[in-house]
Amino acid sequence: MKKIPEAFLYFLSENAIMQKTFFLLYGKIFKIPQRIIRLRNGTTRKQEERRQNSKKKQKEKSAFLL
Repeated sequence: MKKIPEAFLYFLSENAIMQKTFFLLYGKIFKIPQRIIRLRNGTTRKQEERRQNSKKKQKEKSAFLL
């Protein structure tokens, strides 16, 4: 896999729109799974865990109500 200069990555981190566009293009070029791209676009690991936990709780509540 090709290495990207750190200065270029730093420049992209300054501008969120460019960063999102960059990772979308980068993902298509190097065939990176969408889940990883989503995480790089600003969803932290904790946010992802919270989202998964809330989905589990909703399923448990719906199963309990039935």
